[in-house]
Amino acid sequence: MKILAIDTACSACSVALAVDGRIVASDSVAMARGHAEALMPMVQAVMARAGVVFSALDLVAVTVGPGSFTGLRTGLAAARGIGLARGIPVVGVTTLETVAVAAVRALADPMSVLPVVVALETRRTDLYVQRFDLSSDQGLAPQSEVLALPPEAAVRLIPVTGALLAGDGAARLLAAAGPAMRGAIRHAEA
Repeated sequence: MKILAIDTACSACSVALAVDGRIVASDSVAMARGHAEALMPMVQAVMARAGVVFSALDLVAVTVGPGSFTGLRTGLAAARGIGLARGIPVVGVTTLETVAVAAVRALADPMSVLPVVVALETRRTDLYVQRFDLSSDQGLAPQSEVLALPPEAAVRLIPVTGALLAGDGAARLLAAAGPAMRGAIRHAEA
């Protein structure tokens, strides 16, 4: 199965192409603005590097938020256009779930971390946060709704037994955690 994945929801414009569950080409550029201009050339470049043509795609995955309204609109419109043009499904994935999956995949032993707490910047004083638990039979399962909370309140999502923090807001969440809690927290660069 060939899946084109698009993320324009937050502080980057990212594209990846997976073939049979393995990422064969990807690109990501940090940007606060300009997703609309950057996205389609990036999609074309990733497809070319992978040697895959649009007619070979089976599915398009796109982040559906939370995130920047303009960035979300850009990614959703591009994904929908590609899906309609090719007659293939378009699947939405939350931004927080995407970050959680990337953080767990980067671990040497993914089953060693429970739970995963993702914190994303909102460009305000609060953070988008969500907690996930990892199980061998279900993979990542959300344990909370997507919330917009100040870091001091978001700390309550981190159990005293520890967690893996991920996302571009993880450093602010870690700073809000008390010294006793910090020892049980791992910080992923995802």
